Amino acid sequence: MGPAQNDDARESTEYAGSIASEAVPAALTPQQVEQASAKDPTSQLVHQAVASGEWSRLSGTMYKALAEELWVLGQLVLRDNRIIMQESL
Repeated sequence: MGPAQNDDARESTEYAGSIASEAVPAALTPQQVEQASAKDPTSQLVHQAVASGEWSRLSGTMYKALAEELWVLGQLVLRDNRIIMQESL
């Protein structure tokens, strides 16, 4: 990867991080949301599906229907610029 590609990757990561930070409700910290996501079984299935492209375990759920709109950052699952919040929060 050349210097320009490294800069692009860094900027993309920073941009994604800023989106995630902005999406966290004011009453919570990003760490609280990420910890809840890490403990949530459904969130972990969605995280794995986004990473692998294998959605069969989520067949019939809203997550599979939204597969093209979902992305992950760390333990967070996001739809566009919004964090998918766990019921525990």
